Amino acid sequence: MKQQFTLTLAACALSVSLTEAKEIRGKVSQDGKGVGGVFVSAHDTENRKATGVFTAADGTYAIDGLREKDYRVRARQKGLNDVWLDDITAGSKGIDIQMTTATGWKLERQRTADSAFGMLKFDNSRDKLNFKMYCAYCHQIGTVPFRSPEEPVDWETMIRRMDGFGALYPHTKRTIVKRIMDTYKGDAVDKWPKYVPPAAPTGAATKAKITWWEMGKRYESQYHDIDLSPDGRLIYALNITKGYMVTVDTKTDEQVYRKFPRGSYGPHSIEPDNDGHMWVTMCASGQMAKY
Repeated sequence: MKQQFTLTLAACALSVSLTEAKEIRGKVSQDGKGVGGVFVSAHDTENRKATGVFTAADGTYAIDGLREKDYRVRARQKGLNDVWLDDITAGSKGIDIQMTTATGWKLERQRTADSAFGMLKFDNSRDKLNFKMYCAYCHQIGTVPFRSPEEPVDWETMIRRMDGFGALYPHTKRTIVKRIMDTYKGDAVDKWPKYVPPAAPTGAATKAKITWWEMGKRYESQYHDIDLSPDGRLIYALNITKGYMVTVDTKTDEQVYRKFPRGSYGPHSIEPDNDGHMWVTMCASGQMAKY
C-alpha cells in the first residue's frame, strides 16, 4: 500500500506541465490567527479535477501548477466548518479564508468511519476483531450512508450473504443485527458522545500536494479498486456496480470509459502484469479479464 501511494503522488505531480505555472496563494485564519494543517484545494469543474495542499503553521498556502482559469476553492479541517469560494482566478494572491468552529450536526457529520465503528460494542475484543476483519476491513461501518433506514430482515439477508465467505462466529451472527440496530438506527446517533476531531496534520504530512479526479456520476458510482499503469501515466478504476473500467490520463485529464463484455459481472480488483497488461477479477461471474 505504501508503494502504491507513493506512485500515485508521483503520477499526480506529472499531471500538469511545466508551462502551466499559475498559482493561488493566501492565508487561512480563525479569530485573527493563522491556522496550520488546513487542506485548501482548487477545483476545476470543467475537467473534474482538483489539487490541494495543507497550510503551513502560520496558515499560509500556495497551490501551484494551475491552468489559467477560474477555480472553486475549498478549505477544510476536522472541527472547522468547510469554506467554499467561487470564481478564484489562477494567479490570484492574498486569497484569505476565515474559518469557524463546527458544532452540533455539522461537527457530527465530520465523524470518521473508525470513530463511528467504535460506537458498536462487543462483549470482548476477540468478537470485535472477528467482525472487524471480515466486515469492517472492506466496508465502512457507521458512516452516514451505512445508517440509511434498514429493517432487521435487510441486515439478516446481508449477514447470510457474507456468511458464504465463512465470515462471522455463530454467536456473533445471532446478535449482530440487534447490535447494529441499537447503535445506528433512528435517533441512536443522538446518544453517542460528542465527536472529538483528531489533531490537525503537522510536519512532513503537510508537505503533500494531492491531485484527484472525479469519475462517473455522483451518488451512482462505486469504484472498488484503482491502480496505475506501469508507466504511471494512466489511472485505472473499476466501477463494480455499473460494470465498466475508466482510465484517466494524468497529463491531459482525458477520461475514457470501457464497458466489460456481456456475461462478465462485478469488476472487483485490478493489477498490472510484467508485460504492461492490466488484469481484472470479475467477482460475480468468476472470471479474469485482461486489458
